[in-house]
Amino acid sequence: MTAPPEDFRKTLDKQPLHPLSSPLNSRGAPMSQEEYFDVAVIGAGPGGYVAAIKAAQRGKNVALIEKDFVGGTCLNCGCIPTKTLIAHAQLLEQLHKASAYGITLGPIHFDYSKMKERKDAVILSLRKSLESLIKSHGVTLIKGSAHFTSPKTLKITGDSLKALKADTIIIATGSTTLDIPAFPCDHKNILNSTSILEISTLPKSLAIVGGGYIGCEFASLYAALGVKVTLLEALPSIISAQGKQLSDYLTKHFIKQGIDIKTNVIVKSITPYGMGVKITLADGTSLESEKVLIAAGRKVVSSGFGLENTGLTPNAHKTIDVDDKMETSVPGLYAIGDVTGKAMLAHVASHQGIVAATNATGGQARMHYHAVPAVIFTLPEIAMVGLSLDEATRQGLPAK
Repeated sequence: MTAPPEDFRKTLDKQPLHPLSSPLNSRGAPMSQEEYFDVAVIGAGPGGYVAAIKAAQRGKNVALIEKDFVGGTCLNCGCIPTKTLIAHAQLLEQLHKASAYGITLGPIHFDYSKMKERKDAVILSLRKSLESLIKSHGVTLIKGSAHFTSPKTLKITGDSLKALKADTIIIATGSTTLDIPAFPCDHKNILNSTSILEISTLPKSLAIVGGGYIGCEFASLYAALGVKVTLLEALPSIISAQGKQLSDYLTKHFIKQGIDIKTNVIVKSITPYGMGVKITLADGTSLESEKVLIAAGRKVVSSGFGLENTGLTPNAHKTIDVDDKMETSVPGLYAIGDVTGKAMLAHVASHQGIVAATNATGGQARMHYHAVPAVIFTLPEIAMVGLSLDEATRQGLPAK
């Protein structure tokens, strides 16, 4: 998760936050059954909350609707919790190397349940700060699920507000874990990238289905904490989307970490076995593991909120098409973040939010994707911006 843009940074008040179950308008008065806003934003993730604040800074009356917690996936079950745990693993690695710096330590022990407690505390602290930041800009934060009844009206479920009207509406519904129907998560032994963050005891062994950036980050984290990790990838290489150069680099380091990498493998079934699971591959071989993580990617949330009532239909990829102003084909209706399918990165969503809010409030801004930075928080980390070597070669550019 990236930090808020510079003009959003300010000293946060530390007064108790108003409960989201009883939303207030920007004047601190209870909201009526029907309310009008200049701009409404659906989803308070890194795209949605930035868009809401930007629109408020431009003098508009703004509603920000969130059915869960502010901060979205990034803050609550994505970027922040995983990077917090990885910071613990990095510190542990440094302690193990202390003797090389002339520092003598006794036996090193760690308590993973305490690591989880700190991770949870970090999330809660940032969530409260973010709520305070949103409040300080006069944005009306509404707890509930939004459902379009027309391009400019929303029905809110789970809140005292029944209907909302806005001149412009920004869709920032994000994405969710992509679960595989053939082996659904029970969130005990078969986990996804959300439920694995809730375990308080480390397994002795962990199999990870999916060698993309999500699977690799978890593989690196748990291997550093002493878990026996097996990484299963259907493609010929891990992080294949990042190109051969980075894939080879990370593979070499993973092997040094003791991670067992199996590529070109298809998982056929996952069944209970003893105190763990048995994973059967398409070639007939199998392996056993105490737990398995399904890290097959993410899917956008483009349905379930009445989009059909706006005249919009998701494209073949289930994403919402937008132009470079982040506006859809319906005037006054914008979309930002993962739901656009452009780049599933928090800082991209935030910048899209600035562009959308600027245009939604009478300004002029356009979105460009020429040089989007990205990071994979493995150990070691991988950072990239611009074209990969493979992409440059395919475009006929001289590169090495």
